[in-house]
Amino acid sequence: MPTIYGNFPILLPGKTETIYPSGLKKISGTVVSLESTLPSAKSLMQSFGSVWPKPETRKTENGWLEIPFSAYSQDFTTDVYTGLPVFNAGSSTLGVNLVVLSKTFSQEFAGPPQKNYNWTITETWLVDVLSLFTTLPSSSKNYPALSTAQQSLMSSSLRSRKMTGNPAPGAVLFLNLQWTNEIVSVSRSNFGSIDEIQISYQRTALVA
Repeated sequence: MPTIYGNFPILLPGKTETIYPSGLKKISGTVVSLESTLPSAKSLMQSFGSVWPKPETRKTENGWLEIPFSAYSQDFTTDVYTGLPVFNAGSSTLGVNLVVLSKTFSQEFAGPPQKNYNWTITETWLVDVLSLFTTLPSSSKNYPALSTAQQSLMSSSLRSRKMTGNPAPGAVLFLNLQWTNEIVSVSRSNFGSIDEIQISYQRTALVA
């Protein structure tokens, strides 16, 4: 049955598109269908991505079915060299946290005279936190690793060092730290077959 917009199902004018910092693309619109063309209406909506949530159908006065929907997909660009689609890795933000690290040491000298030394070293560090916003298939259990370039952005800087107690003669008065970049938080939001995720990596120290 033809209408001024064409044959059923019809995508009404007014479709909107939103791209989120994660690279997630949302298409919102309204499809009008007949009962007999519902399978085609479903295919039309799914052509824009993962339809989420399940659309609610409203019957109009003339008996048509009006179906507002939202569909989600990954935004991508085309590689200029290969011509293949390249999925958007999303965006990232770099922040900082203040962390306090400490360790207590003890050392005993047999003497004579016998003497015990006990001291604590406390260091305050400003460490980088890199938050990534991206998308993954909802079935994926893996998270993207930091690239070499992203890892090079992250650093840590000493703000203060304090020693309390009675250190042994010749003792090293600083902490021996081994730095790595670790996942400290993950959040996922589901949009059908696609999950939008935020992963935060932080410079983390192991006190040796």
